Amino acid sequence: MSEQQVLEWIARWITAGFNALEQQIARHGQGFAFGDRMTLADCCLVPQVYSAERFGVLMIDYPAIRACADRCLETDAFRRAHPDQQPDAD
Repeated sequence: MSEQQVLEWIARWITAGFNALEQQIARHGQGFAFGDRMTLADCCLVPQVYSAERFGVLMIDYPAIRACADRCLETDAFRRAHPDQQPDAD
């Protein structure tokens, strides 16, 4: 498999998941993934958004997911846990 094929494969699965999740967050989210408070769903969503951006998935197609992730990243805990903030980050 070429590197391009690998990237396309990764993007395909992220996109498939986001297509389903976008509808759920749009319906049930109230600032966070499922309601008006952070849950484990948000803790799982933020790294997935990071991966999506890393592998070239266009987040413009997922406004509810993007808004939820952005809101999470406004908190100190999420900012400190972000991969770019880790000691071994590039």
